[in-house]
Amino acid sequence: MSNPTLPNWAKAVAIIQICLGSLGIFIQFYKIVIPIISRFKNIAASEFVQQDFEAQRNFTKATQLIDLSESQATFLTILGVIGLVLCVVYIISGVKMLKPFRANYNLSKYVLITFILFNLINIAFFSTSNGNILILGIMFYVIVGLVIDITLLIIGKTSDKSVYGIESTKKGTIESKKSDERYLNEEEIY
Repeated sequence: MSNPTLPNWAKAVAIIQICLGSLGIFIQFYKIVIPIISRFKNIAASEFVQQDFEAQRNFTKATQLIDLSESQATFLTILGVIGLVLCVVYIISGVKMLKPFRANYNLSKYVLITFILFNLINIAFFSTSNGNILILGIMFYVIVGLVIDITLLIIGKTSDKSVYGIESTKKGTIESKKSDERYLNEEEIY
């Protein structure tokens, strides 16, 4: 049995998934670190109480940009840990996509759908961040990742998947198969 050659779209989707998953790991670590930075500012603020009033006022204004409530910090940490696990699975699905098996294609498809949902949850959370500049920075990357994931899913759904053992579902292909079957049945009658 010959080893089928992967189409270029499958190679591209796999490589993009591996790269995005790797970059996503750094973003997930950043989500875990932001609450630590937010908590550290409270410790640093107590040190400024002993400084002059003007320095304390400027520090307070600056720290308002990275202020998180305790519940926001906890939820952001949870999103970061879940995101780390999902990024590892995202990388694995990209690697497995390089082998032409139906299960590998389906894994990649379901991981992309899961990541789209995860990114939507992140965007909903980030939109309630009250102007926290660190979270708004992450939100930009999450939106870019969401657009790329949707694009990869569309590419995978609309491309020829015959190498993965999945029949093409293009309208023309299905209709031509039905008309071929009708033609064969009519020949048998005559």
